[in-house]
Amino acid sequence: MKKAELVFNMLLVPVDFSMFFLAGVAAYFLRFNKSLTDIRPVVFDLPFASYAVLALAAAFFFTVIFSLLGLYSFKTKRKLREDFSKILIGVSLGVLTLVFFTFLTRDLFSSRFIILAAWLFAITFVFAGRIILEKIRKRMIEKYGYGVHKVLVIGQNQASVDLIREFQSNPSLGYRPVLDKKQFSMDSFKKNYNAVKFDEVIVADLSIPRSILAELLDYCQVYHIDFKFIPDLFQTKTIDVDIETIKGVTLVEIKKTPLDGWGKIIKRVFDIVGAILGIIIFSPIMLLAALILKLESKGPVLYYSERVGAKGNFDVLKFRSMKLSYCTGRQFGAQNEHALQYEKKLIKEKNSRQGAVYKIKDDPRVTSFGKFMRRASIDELPQLFNVLMGQMSLVGPRPHQAREVEKNGSYYRKNLEIKPGITGLAQVGGRSDLSTNEEFKLDSYYLSNWSFWLDVQILFKTIPAVINKREAE
Repeated sequence: MKKAELVFNMLLVPVDFSMFFLAGVAAYFLRFNKSLTDIRPVVFDLPFASYAVLALAAAFFFTVIFSLLGLYSFKTKRKLREDFSKILIGVSLGVLTLVFFTFLTRDLFSSRFIILAAWLFAITFVFAGRIILEKIRKRMIEKYGYGVHKVLVIGQNQASVDLIREFQSNPSLGYRPVLDKKQFSMDSFKKNYNAVKFDEVIVADLSIPRSILAELLDYCQVYHIDFKFIPDLFQTKTIDVDIETIKGVTLVEIKKTPLDGWGKIIKRVFDIVGAILGIIIFSPIMLLAALILKLESKGPVLYYSERVGAKGNFDVLKFRSMKLSYCTGRQFGAQNEHALQYEKKLIKEKNSRQGAVYKIKDDPRVTSFGKFMRRASIDELPQLFNVLMGQMSLVGPRPHQAREVEKNGSYYRKNLEIKPGITGLAQVGGRSDLSTNEEFKLDSYYLSNWSFWLDVQILFKTIPAVINKREAE
């Protein structure tokens, strides 16, 4: 799901809340309109300030009902016609609940007119708010290309022709078709992707051999391309899918991870709050570590370790634990080549791990204080700033070097769907003792089974893992 779709789906919550509150305010002032009070005087005493508090509480209550009805579920494309029935049900259910509550308490007010007017205004305002938001979204797509999906339609049958025609004639749908009139092959597909970098693939012709489709799906998962297909009757029974209909054509998207939509937002909020608290709590330890590093050896306090993330390479921040002359990376300029050759020699002689990811046992390059920092995971504390900057997450797959990824590229890149983490299943499941294959399996499990509570459990398990003082990476 693109960032634009996340933004517009997320905006539904404050827009609906505002519309609910405005509906309550409009009903109140309508009741106190002079032409109406002349006909039917007001018999209850409720100042607007007190009423506004009740209206805010009611707006929150209605928003919760909408959430339970699925009106804030993340969809690639929302249909206002489908939402309207849920809006009508949600508002009516909320009003009936408030009427029942008012009847029981008798403490608020008994204006049936305000309740009826608020019900009508809420339906009208909320639906109008969503229409306006949808028009803004379409305007952003048509004028600025914000949220546009570049899509390759595979197939030369009538379904593919209909889809491409619909995409081209209705740009507000947000699809820009990438045309490929050649017979489909993985070679031509890869060339197209390298040239255009499209966002999703729609397979309209399932007569393509299954082996090629499997290879295509695998490639899409590696490079994070959304994969959709036009199904037959039995394929619509697939469980881990998202289904949408465009001009009568049913499309099925194979979901890669539950960490999408609200899951992605919840995880990001959790990361920001957790990183800020972590920086505050561990700042004395980080300041002390920086001071000792400066006193112990020459060189920078922080080490920029280049790693591969979901959106390309980035620098993971660590406290420098090695002697300056042995540090590798762009940060250390001319000495880098000598240090890199020595590292390769150590990998051959002292690597304690199987697979593409290496672990140098009894690394002679590490300083005395560096060994302590690694055992206590203090060297990784600056990564809290990576989390705050949005480059990493508190919990996720272990970040790896580009050369490690190249050795096991397609296998590892599937796990780059989400941000790498300071800790994760691999770290609490064995730290650096795990083999590469075992680590990748744990990361794949996390990707497929993510939940907020799984993140919380992993964070709590990280504490005893650090106390056990098994060497960190």
